[in-house]
This record gives sequence, structure tokens and C-alpha cells, in this order.
Amino acid sequence: MGFSLLAPLFLAALAGIAIPVLIHLTRRPRDKSIPFPSLAFLRRIPYRSMRRRKIRHWWLLALRASAIVALAIAFARPFLASTDLSAIGSVPRDAVTLLDHSLSMAYGDRWDRALAAARDVAQGLSGDDRGTIVLFSDRASVVAGPTADHAALLASLQDLKPAFGATRLGSAIGLAAELLDDARGKPEVTLISDLQRGALADAEDARLPAGTRLTIVNVGGDVPRNLAVPELAVERILDRDRERIAVSARVVNTGSEPAAGVPVHLEVNGTRVTTRTADVPARGAASVRFAEIPAPMSVARLVVTAGDDPLPADNMHRAVLHPAAPLLVTVFADDARRALFVRRALEVGTDPRFTLRLRRAADARPGDLEDARVALFLDPPPAGARAPLNAFVERGGGVLVAGSSVWPVATGSVPMTDRVADNGGRLSAPDYDHPVFQVFRAPRSGDLSAARFFRYRRAAADPGWQVLARFDDGTPALLEQDGSSSPGRFLWWASSLDDAWTDFPVQPVFLPFIHQVVRHLATYETPRLAQALGEPLDVRRIAALAAATEFVVESPSGRRTPWRANGGQPGVELAEPGYYTIRPVGSAVAEAVAVNPDPGESDLAVLDAATVERRIAPPEGDDAEGRLRAALTPAERERRQGLWW
Repeated sequence: MGFSLLAPLFLAALAGIAIPVLIHLTRRPRDKSIPFPSLAFLRRIPYRSMRRRKIRHWWLLALRASAIVALAIAFARPFLASTDLSAIGSVPRDAVTLLDHSLSMAYGDRWDRALAAARDVAQGLSGDDRGTIVLFSDRASVVAGPTADHAALLASLQDLKPAFGATRLGSAIGLAAELLDDARGKPEVTLISDLQRGALADAEDARLPAGTRLTIVNVGGDVPRNLAVPELAVERILDRDRERIAVSARVVNTGSEPAAGVPVHLEVNGTRVTTRTADVPARGAASVRFAEIPAPMSVARLVVTAGDDPLPADNMHRAVLHPAAPLLVTVFADDARRALFVRRALEVGTDPRFTLRLRRAADARPGDLEDARVALFLDPPPAGARAPLNAFVERGGGVLVAGSSVWPVATGSVPMTDRVADNGGRLSAPDYDHPVFQVFRAPRSGDLSAARFFRYRRAAADPGWQVLARFDDGTPALLEQDGSSSPGRFLWWASSLDDAWTDFPVQPVFLPFIHQVVRHLATYETPRLAQALGEPLDVRRIAALAAATEFVVESPSGRRTPWRANGGQPGVELAEPGYYTIRPVGSAVAEAVAVNPDPGESDLAVLDAATVERRIAPPEGDDAEGRLRAALTPAERERRQGLWW
């Protein structure tokens, strides 16, 4: 331990000690005047006398010299240059409060207890202690600080409320680490949360800085009952020429007590249309199917609500149902029987509904493609139709040519493979990652290898064509043209789509195969009933708004945001549950998007505080005192010690 000086140049003032010494060694003149009348007109000449003498008043000299020394040293600002933190004096704290405001914090009195804990932290600060308040759910943000104004910290807590995001600790710990990287005081973090089970999902590499003192305040607790509606499904039912819908929902109970006789309501455009009751076991689920109702003629807002409990935000599920828009498919076949199986497969489609237009392949004309999304050639297209078909694909249409024609994958004659003698070939190695075959990827979703193919064309996969499936002898069965040069899609099928060359049309997998082929050719996507909170929404993917470029997006709370489709902006952020309204600028047409909270927030099971601490606390053995010593400048050491003032 030793002394150091912050401003040593002020020690030059010690030369002033010579002043009292000179004063004590010097005798000043003592003039005594005697008035005399007779000398009144004489010029007065003072007598000057000065002589050295010995110092007689040593104590007075010492006091005067000490005063000068004290002033010089005080202005030089001395401090103890010690490595012992106890010699530094009172070290302030850098305290970061991580306040969880995710959806689950709205359960019961959790939020009130969390605010009380945050106030206790702010009120516990003193002197030069700095505080920071960070709100977090699936993302983190600073709402106050870093500041030594403790009243401002308390004021920032006044109007805070739970949000709707999921509980994620990774972003909160990352932000706390950034705030404490340059801390000049003792780093402290107070985590106030219900420690929901999914909180550590994004915290794999999250750690607090070395030497940080971590305090966890767990405001979670027992959950006797919490109902939620995480899923809603709509089944379209064709009843002759009328369409009806059947809405079903899944109701879960994450509480420890069963919920009997739970009323479950279905609302359409704000009107309650039907109600069911459900018995939901503890930590279990129940399915509810409502009575069929006529399909809405326009866009409809659906809401399913289940019961009541201390967390009402997850008791409802919202959806937007669009009217079924038929997808027009032109089927070209010279013989009506050749189109029989394809026609029957498409007539039962509900997602989407297919409208068929039958034409003779030999008489195909460009007008047959008007308004159509897909063209299926079950017989060879005439040579004069090939250029219009290519133009149709370039405009975004989809074309499939069956194996009775080798165009467009080859020109001239292509040999026919006859597999009658060996009981037919089988489909092999389909690309299950491709949209046509994705529905068959799951176990027991259909056996494509059950179909037998007795005849098929043996065409090679030329450059520009991708093999989506092969027969068991390696011959390409389904080819797709590289679509990088045009928005449309072109498929070639090596066999027939009737029962002339194969028994594929009588297999159970034929119907979903044809549906998937047509959906893929039409670039059709099932309209989503709802989106999850936090997902980005690309407005351009909404078919009714695809032609517009400028929009106004209105959130459920009424906040309006302009958005440009070609401005390089990311998708619209869906930050609130409810219905977003998207309207092109200058248009009366508006589209609605339903947004629901993360279903994971309904699971109120909690983590053990010790588990959380092990994951996010600093590693053992960190030199906290060394980090603080390195962070303190000489000026801060002198100011905190306050040895002289």
C-alpha cells in the first residue's frame, strides 16, 4: 500500500513555506515620533532600522508552515494506491434489473409481485449506485438507465404492463452483459421472472460477465387451472352445390386441477353462433367440434373462446376464413375415358376447390388457357400449341404433359418400356422434400410403391430438368423443368394417368398425388387461418393484395404503419394478438390477418431457480475484484476515498 497523487504539480506550492520563516527571521522598524513645537517647520526624516534576529515563536512558525503544506497536498489530491478494494472506499454498484413481462406473467398476481420486487431493488440503491431496468419477453429492451437517479427508476415502473411475447432469457442476459461490460461499480443482476419452462430455449450460450452477482426472484407458483385454445381447424364440406364448414378446436388445461363443463363458444364476425361444453383433464386436452354452419360468403373472422381463468389472453383463438376460390384446371384429352380418373380425383377437392374445363388435346387453342391456372395434357399437344404453352408457363401457369407425348423433354422418338412380363415396374426413390411428395413422407401416409406401371416412356433427364421420382429400373418417372427462368412450372410424367398403362389411378395414393401435382403447378398455398405472434408477415403473399406496392397496416391496438412491398423492408412485425388490417393505399379493399400468442406461453410449468442460475451465472473462478480494480481510474479511486475533501 502506498500514497499517490492525482495532481502532483501542486506540490510546487510547498516553496511557500519560506514565507513564514522569513517573517520570523526579520524585524521590522519601530519608529517613535516625539512632537516638538520648535521643530514644526523642519523636514521630517524617518529613521530606518532593520536587523536579523533569532526565531523565538517556534509553535507559531510550525502552524503557519503546516497550513501551507496542507493546502499544497490537498490540491495535489492524494489517494491510496492499493490493490485492496477495502482501501478504495465505498464502491458503488451497477445494478441491472431484468423484469420479465411475457404473457405468462399476466397470470394471477404475478405481475404485481414482479413490480414490487423491482421497486425493492430500485429503493435499495444508494449514493452513486447506478440502476438499469430491462424489460424482456422474446426480446429485451432498456426502459430506464443506466442512471444514478433512483427516483427516475421508480417512475419508469409506474405504467408497465405484461406484453404478449414468449419467455426467453437469452436476449435479456445478452443485453445485461452488454450493459455491464463497461461497469465502473460492482456488477449486479436481479432476474425477476416466473421462470417458465421454455425460458432457456435461446440461452444456450448466454452468460453474465465475470464477477456479476446474480439474484433470482421467482414470482411463479402453483397453477390450479389455466385453459387455452392453441389450435383451430376448419373443414369445408360440399353439400351438393352448397358449401358448409365444420369448425373444431383443441382445448388444453395446463393446471393441476381438472376443468369440467367448460363452455366453448364459436363466434363468426362478432356473433356467437354455437356453443359446446368440454371436460378437460388436469394437464390434458380435449377436442371440440362445433355443428356445421353455412360457409361465409365473404371473409369471416372466427373466434373460439374456452371458459375463464386468471390468464384470459390465451383462452381464445382467432382465425380468418376466406371464401373458397375455385382453381380452374383445363384438362386436354382426346378420349373422355382418358380423363376419367383425373376428373374424379379433382371433383372431390376442397382445398382448393377445382373447376374443370375439358378440351380435346388435338384441338387445343390458346383461348383454352384463358383464366386457367393449370393445363393437364393427357394426350399429346399439337405442334401449334407448344409455343402458347411455353408462353403460358412464362406468365406463371402450370403445365403437365403425360407420357403419351415426349415433348417437352425430348424430340423425336423415345423408346417405350414394356414391363408386363415382370408384373410391372414400381416407383422408387421419390423426392420427399418436393411439394408433390411431401404428403407421403410421414409413416402410414400412403405407399407409392404399391402401384404397378406396365408401360412408360424411357426419357433421359436432360440439362434443365430435375428428376423428382424414378422407376425401379432407374428410368425417370416424373421430371420438372428448372423454373429459374420463368414463374410458371412444367412437369412431365412418363406413364399415363388412366388405367391403360398402369394401375396407379386405382391406388389410394392417386387422389392426393393428383391434388398435390395441381397445387404445385398452380403455386397454390392454403390460406393460413392465423399466424403466430412475432412472425413476420410478407404482405405480397396475400393473393388479394399481390398487385399493390404501398400499404397501410393497422394493428389491433389501432397503430397504423406504412409499408412498401418494393422498398426492401422486412415483413410486417406481428407484435400484438388480435386482427391486423392491411389496406392498399388509396383502396377500399382491406385484408385481415389473425394473430395468436405463442401456445408455449400457456404452459405455466416453471424451472428450478438453481437450474437457471447454473446456466446463466458467470463461471466459477472469475476474478471479480481484479476486473473492478482494472476498471477504476486514479481519479475514481481518489474521488471514492475522499481523504481530503
